[in-house]
Amino acid sequence: MRNNVKTQWTIPLLLFITILVSYGYFIHFIGMESWNVSSRLDLVYSLAEYGTFRIDPYHKNTGDKVYYDGHYYSDKAPGPSLTAVPAYILLRRLGVDSEKYMRYALTLLIVGLPSALGAVLLYWITGIFKDITIRSRVMVALIYALGTLALPFATVFYGHQLAASASIAAFFILLMMKEERWRESSLLLILSGFLAGYAFISDYPAGISMVLLAVYALFVLKKKIGIIPWLIGVSIPIAFILYYNYTCFGSPTVSSYSLHQTYNHSKGLLGITWPKLDALWGITFSSFRGIFYQSPVLLLSIPGFYLFFRCRENRAEFALSLMIVLGFFFFNSGYAYWDGVGSAGARFLIPAIPFLVLPLARSVKRWPIQVTLLGVLSIIIMLIITATEPRAEWKVRSPLFYFSIFLFLKGYLAENLGMIFGLKGILSIIPLLVFLGGVFMALRVATRGSSRSKIRGKEILPAAGLLGMVLLWLVVGGWEEPCLQEFDKGESLFRYYRGRGGIQWSEVEGYYKSSIDSDPGFLDPYMRLAEIARMRGHYRVALAYYKNLSDRYPGLVVIHQEMALVYDLMGETESAEKELLRTIELAPGDASLRNQLAAFYREKGRQQEAVAQWKESLRLNPGDKKIQMKLDNSPIK
Repeated sequence: MRNNVKTQWTIPLLLFITILVSYGYFIHFIGMESWNVSSRLDLVYSLAEYGTFRIDPYHKNTGDKVYYDGHYYSDKAPGPSLTAVPAYILLRRLGVDSEKYMRYALTLLIVGLPSALGAVLLYWITGIFKDITIRSRVMVALIYALGTLALPFATVFYGHQLAASASIAAFFILLMMKEERWRESSLLLILSGFLAGYAFISDYPAGISMVLLAVYALFVLKKKIGIIPWLIGVSIPIAFILYYNYTCFGSPTVSSYSLHQTYNHSKGLLGITWPKLDALWGITFSSFRGIFYQSPVLLLSIPGFYLFFRCRENRAEFALSLMIVLGFFFFNSGYAYWDGVGSAGARFLIPAIPFLVLPLARSVKRWPIQVTLLGVLSIIIMLIITATEPRAEWKVRSPLFYFSIFLFLKGYLAENLGMIFGLKGILSIIPLLVFLGGVFMALRVATRGSSRSKIRGKEILPAAGLLGMVLLWLVVGGWEEPCLQEFDKGESLFRYYRGRGGIQWSEVEGYYKSSIDSDPGFLDPYMRLAEIARMRGHYRVALAYYKNLSDRYPGLVVIHQEMALVYDLMGETESAEKELLRTIELAPGDASLRNQLAAFYREKGRQQEAVAQWKESLRLNPGDKKIQMKLDNSPIK
């Protein structure tokens, strides 16, 4: 790393401002539609207003919760919520009482700000490569901050980006000690360990990074006894999470995910089993959640790892980065909800992305034009995703084209700062683009003299060819049959309106009907039209749809589940019970159907029948802690 003032402070400061403004430009507020965000913020509000981990006053905001011993708790890792409490108290005293702007301010302060700092640290980290120019390092930092999932998920109150930034910071401290730029002080080692542990309590999969950083620390520290203060630092957040679990769930080793109210994490270790090939494809190269599909520049990280390996003096950093990336791929492809449910990308990989981007610093030296072109393409894609909604409708099979780009071209954007000036739709993004264009020019001037020699004409053709092949891959990979295209567009509009109110039913229904016109045998649009009829209170219309589908698909359980819901809303209890019993006839070995019937009986005050169904569910699925807890708490044994 250079010692002059310009490279040490001016460029990092310019990077930080650029990235923070980009993150702060977008205001994502879809109310209770975002269970994940609401669950985390419910914990913030409960801690600040009532001094408790219980979210009882706010639990109706979210389905991401745990019900234990008569109280509701957030199911999320508590790190971000705990950090946000002082900011929330300060904002309240400053008079911020709007839910939307409270969420925006907390997101910017607790997620956006650390994310911008993390990108700057990545710029400094790439300085370990002595032959990489300052301009190339700036490019890598910007690609990470604006051309990967770091951008959309720095604008929503999730834990992934906070974990990523904390992991980068923990690594940065250890790297500075290895490079002998900082001495191995106990305080710095405690801080590094604390940050690694904090990443874990912000996003539990970051435990992968935490463990591997411990191994890295033991390997690179010249005084091996330095691992003790590092482990002391780790123990602070670990002690908190053990206390949190004990206070909330009665045992330090019981996690919220083992008691989840909505999703089932009973298989394997909290829903994690051996990796599955379809999930691995889904999070890597597929148009559904593929990280390389949505950030094509990361394709060049693959050969970048080989070039990284060839740097003998940085073998430890190579091994750390590769193991973190592989560890996250292994975990994510074995997780029951590997797709992130409502997400525009493979969000569980986010804490590993800085370590996946680091090899680009080697690739940019070998293939500067290719990295530049694919980097610009990736930034455009991520800006479109962020400008619309990072939390894509989970049923959309190709979210880049039929959720993000579709909504973007229709002008259905999330709120942003450009709208303050009266700009609407795509035009509201223009101020940000002008700002970024100006900053990029300023950075180009600031890094003048640090770039390599003039680009030769023979290098342009291969780079253009690569860009063309990638674009072809994106188009072909994202193409869908007409019936799927129309259905996914309907799903996208449904999601957009549902989170903002004022649903334009005729527009939404039009896409589903077009899907049916393209393929009358396609089940999904019929199901959605029936659901819309139910939501609008047109129960007879909904039943007509479901009965028609039941005749066409007599063995499909979900149809009878939906019919039971409609009958229940109509007050026809006997018909609702009949449909629920029918689901059990169709799938007698499905414990979840017993649970659904038990919940129905309990709601109707038929506790003895509910207990009988829970017992049968436990017989089908032994060891289900949630069902056992319901039986233990039941007055009828």
